[in-house]
Parts: sequence; structure tokens; C-alpha cells
Amino acid sequence: MFTLMLANVTSCTQHLPEIKTWDADLVALCETRLTRGGQKLAGIEIRDGGDMWGAEWGCERPARRAVGKAISVWDAAQGGVGVLGRTPMPLQRIPDEQTPCPDFPTDEDLWREGRLLHVAFATGSGSRVAHLYTYHGYAGARQGAHTPKRKNEAAIAQVFARATELGDVPCIIAGDFNDTADTSPTIRAILNTGIWFDAAQEMADANGTVPTRTHERPGQAPSRIDHVYVNTSALAALQAVSVIEDTTLPGHKPVKVSFAWPAAEQTYTKLKQPNALPEVPRGATKLLRAQQAERDRLLMQRLQQEAGTAWDAAYQHSDMD
Repeated sequence: MFTLMLANVTSCTQHLPEIKTWDADLVALCETRLTRGGQKLAGIEIRDGGDMWGAEWGCERPARRAVGKAISVWDAAQGGVGVLGRTPMPLQRIPDEQTPCPDFPTDEDLWREGRLLHVAFATGSGSRVAHLYTYHGYAGARQGAHTPKRKNEAAIAQVFARATELGDVPCIIAGDFNDTADTSPTIRAILNTGIWFDAAQEMADANGTVPTRTHERPGQAPSRIDHVYVNTSALAALQAVSVIEDTTLPGHKPVKVSFAWPAAEQTYTKLKQPNALPEVPRGATKLLRAQQAERDRLLMQRLQQEAGTAWDAAYQHSDMD
């Protein structure tokens, strides 16, 4: 079973010890708050103690400049995304987040803002590649603040457009969207296409339950703003979705999603082209050709007689296979 975990960690450096204990093959992280130096150090730290992890990071965040405090590689501005993969599973960043998306443009650069990361990883035996987009939405979008809402709706549309262009390959979009299907017209429209599915909602519908809330803060109503979406190919492999309650992460709860990738493999019968019938040399004279034609006629007559009984029975039962 292949397991993906999604978490808004608020600060990657503070929660690396917990992250290293997660039983997962792939971990999508939001709000990493890492400078370039912090990303390098976190990549080393995640492997400390023999843990076999590889890491791909989104665009680094600038160091935070606090009055009276020295600049540190561990103290970065808000934002940032990353993906951890348990080795020896291949994990590779696909740098298409920086290419223009003319059909769904935004005023913002999702890569430079540390909001989007696209990686490819191997499924099952490694013979097939799947894709993961990790997205960190704009805070305040669910509450309806005009600017964050406008930016988030445009960004969500662009992320799904990029992922849809990949075609019929398993694809996952995971992240803290800072919004829900109930309050985001863009998410509702995407789910209505029949191409993308809310993994938690799909499993809840199958089990006769409701999805668990993933975000709780004092003074705020619980919500489900941390989402894992799958396309049709990945949906075929979806097995389970759960929310981890026992966590030190503030506010957000990790989401755990299990896949059985062999279930997403398509099987088909390949017809083997028969060998060509051997060619009999054509008679050199008219007499030889006439004798050959007579032999062929007698041979065909004998074959029809032998197959006649079986053919009549099949015809009567409409068994033409």
C-alpha cells in the first residue's frame, strides 16, 4: 500500500522530528518557511539518524527581518512548499510551475511566492510515473476577503489546468487551499467536470460518513481546508483517507491517503497477428495452373465438410466468437 500524507506544518524546522516518524511514502508540506539555506539544512536533517528520505522544495522564502533579531536561515517569511519521498522511490521536481499558463493567467507568480511545486514519483514497481502538485492557498480566501479570494480562485484554476494537461496519468493535487468546495466557486466547478475528485469526500460517500475537519483554531469554527484531489486514474487506486488527530502541529491536522497503484493499471488483451499463409508457386503453364486450381477446390470442399457441423451449431446458438 502506498501512503501520501499532507500537512500544513506552519514551520518545517520546528516539526521535523514529528515528520520523520510518519509512516508514509510521500509527504506534501505547506508553510515550510525555509530560506534556501534552510532547505539545504532541512534536507540534511530529515536524513539524520539513518532515515531514508529525499526532498524536493518549492521556491525558497526570504529571511524574515525582525527588529532586534539577527537574520537566520531558520527564520523565513511565511509560505513555502515541499515534498519528501521515502527512498529508494524516485522523486523528481518537474519545473513547469514557472512556464506561462495563458488559458488561466494570474497576476501572481505561484512559484516565486512559494505556493506551488510539481513533482513526479514512481508507483508500484516503478514502471509507471504519477504526479503530485502541492499548493498553498491564500490566507483569508474562505472568509471572503476580496483580494485573497480573487487571487486564490485564479490560482486554483491555474493549478488544476496545469495538472489536467498531463492527460491520463495518475495525478494528485494536495495542499492547504485555505478554502472549501462550499465557499469556492472554482473548486465546485472543477469537481463538477467529472475529471477531478475530492479524495476524502469520495471515501466518506463510500462508507456512509462525512469527511473529518482538518483545521481548528480557538475562536474559529472547525473547517476542512486541507484537501487531496485525485484525477480519474488516481481515483481507481484510492483505498482510504484519514485525519491524524495525535499531532503537535498547531491548527492543522495531517491528512493520510492510501493508494493501491496496481488497481489503477489497465489490462487488455493484445491480439497477435497470425503468420502469413505460405505461398504456393504459381504454375508455369496453363495446364499446371488448372490442375492447381482443382486441387485447391477439392481441399476447400473437404475443409467445409469438416467444419460444417460445428458451424451450424454455432450459428444456431448465435455464438459467433
